[in-house]
Amino acid sequence: MTKTAQYFRIHRNSMKYRIKKIEKIMVVSLADSEIKFSLMMLFKLPTYLGDENLLKA
Repeated sequence: MTKTAQYFRIHRNSMKYRIKKIEKIMVVSLADSEIKFSLMMLFKLPTYLGDENLLKA
């Protein structure tokens, strides 16, 4: 989490707050490995399918 906060140039506590907010809105736990895998695949599939413009919309 610290590295991610540094990447986005925000405080680590802000990162934790934002993740909790996302979890609440999406009604999921980002600690769940199946949820993490599914979200990662959603962002990687357009690249593998050759339609990278899907991510820009």
